[in-house]
Amino acid sequence: NPKYVPMDENHPLNPRSTYAVTKLACEKHCMSMWEWYKYPVTIIRNFNTYGENQNLKGYPAVIPAFIQKALRDQPLVVEGDGEQTRDFMYVSDAVNAYKMVIDNVGMAKGETFNIGTGKETRIIDLARKIIEMTASESKITYAASRPGDLRSLCANTNHINKKLGWEPKTNIEEGLKRTIEWYKKI
Repeated sequence: NPKYVPMDENHPLNPRSTYAVTKLACEKHCMSMWEWYKYPVTIIRNFNTYGENQNLKGYPAVIPAFIQKALRDQPLVVEGDGEQTRDFMYVSDAVNAYKMVIDNVGMAKGETFNIGTGKETRIIDLARKIIEMTASESKITYAASRPGDLRSLCANTNHINKKLGWEPKTNIEEGLKRTIEWYKKI
């Protein structure tokens, strides 16, 4: 669990899942290429990116899973008590951050940047908002928490903002509206 939120790039890295361990291992491998060979590496840590065209196969992320179920009037399953929070960032904001890093590689190489909104959304509030926005008859049900699930995730984006001028532009309501419209079409 985070020691503090919003989390900056210097937050202690103590992965609690195989998924998190592999992300950290890749990050360390890439940075060693920068340290040893000055290969122009930049680390971008995305915080819960969502939007159109997101994968629904296997174990989908919470937003596409909730939207898909809400559009079918199926129960939205909240794991744990629903009080856990995430920093949901719309995909176009993530793309803009990546573009800004690529366009400013000289200033970005060797850097690590968090990208997110800096705003926490409770999972229970997300479920309620999606039900409302889809005019769904879905009910909210609860299931056991996943092992190793974090209570909160929220990005401090001051570093990328100061270095490159990036900041998110899309609030969660607008991002969800666009995402829901896309899922309705498929």
